[in-house]
Amino acid sequence: YYFVIHHPYKCEERVFLLIIVTSSPQNAKQRQSIRQTWGNETNVPGVTIRTLFAIGKTNNLATQQALQQEDHTYHDIIQENFIDSYHNLTHKTIMCLKYAFKFCPNAKFLLKTDDDTFVNVFNLVTYLKELMKTKTERIVVGEVWREGKPIQEQRRKWPVPTSEYPRESYPKYPNGFAYVISNDITRRVYLASENIKNFFLEDVYIGLCLEKLGI
Repeated sequence: YYFVIHHPYKCEERVFLLIIVTSSPQNAKQRQSIRQTWGNETNVPGVTIRTLFAIGKTNNLATQQALQQEDHTYHDIIQENFIDSYHNLTHKTIMCLKYAFKFCPNAKFLLKTDDDTFVNVFNLVTYLKELMKTKTERIVVGEVWREGKPIQEQRRKWPVPTSEYPRESYPKYPNGFAYVISNDITRRVYLASENIKNFFLEDVYIGLCLEKLGI
């Protein structure tokens, strides 16, 4: 996939925290709320923060035009040419990693989160600065799920056939609603994703990449 909307110069300064919020094309109100509250780039004085919204394509022409106008106003949307859907969430997450790797390689941390989440960015920055006193690499911060098992019953909402995931359990993985990874992990997971088969549960997929990297 390739970018149809992106901002290659967003990270010309040295960025401490790159925030990429996964959103859906129609969720303009949620994005605006985030811009006005926790996603505001000036929330933490003296710390360079950049906030972007990651969105897939829509077949609705009016919605796509509204998105382009929104980006023209705020310059904070990135979009690739896959259709925005639940089964493409992994593509959306890889897009976040790709943007960070290619256009924001100096950002110390990447926060990947969703547009229905509220983040206390001041507390997060304080925590990360404290963490950096003892550790600067191989950092994954979030709610870690362990020993999850694929649901195979067809009557469930998102069944996982054994043909798609033959293992009995998932690797440990960070819950997809919000996690922070250090610069080196962003790079390594993105590069690993080029050789790991796509799996539609995006947080499990990140766990598969981390497992491959021995993290």
